[in-house]
Parts: sequence; structure tokens; C-alpha cells
Amino acid sequence: MIVLRHSEVGGAARAAAVSRAPDYQCRRRERGQHPTQALLDLYTIFRERRTLDGLTIAMIGELDRGRTARSLAQLLCKFDRVKIFFVSPPRCR
Repeated sequence: MIVLRHSEVGGAARAAAVSRAPDYQCRRRERGQHPTQALLDLYTIFRERRTLDGLTIAMIGELDRGRTARSLAQLLCKFDRVKIFFVSPPRCR
């Protein structure tokens, strides 16, 4: 996997075009995302569970403002049989 932060627009796409490795763009300027935290969360889950397939995950809190939850959900969708439940108090809906 290539994890790339690049200041130039299109830099990550150019890198991905010449590589056979999966890429995950970690752009600081991407609104509403926190990809580096999501990668750390994914690594922590893998370290504890030894798999990322077949997980059931609940994301709880103010999810409308949750950059980390949004990014982690995006990554988890790349694995098999993952179920994600989003739980938010009524005042945050």
C-alpha cells in the first residue's frame, strides 16, 4: 500500500497510475476526512483482532462532525463482510 500526502493537486493520482500497489491519498486539505487517523485505527483493530474481514463496528457520537468516523468507515468498506452501525444521540441527528 502507498500512503501519500502530496501538496500538488493530482500528485497522488499520478503516483497511483504508475504503481501496482493500492493507494490511499492522505491529503490534508480534503474536507471532512481524517485519513491518517483512520489508518492508525485500522492498524490498531488489526493488531488486536488479526483480521479486518467480518468485523462488526459501532461508531458512536456526534457523527455529523466526525471526520475520523467518516474516514474509518470509508476504509472498512474495502474489507469483506464488515457491518458498521452508526449511533448518534437525537440532538445530533
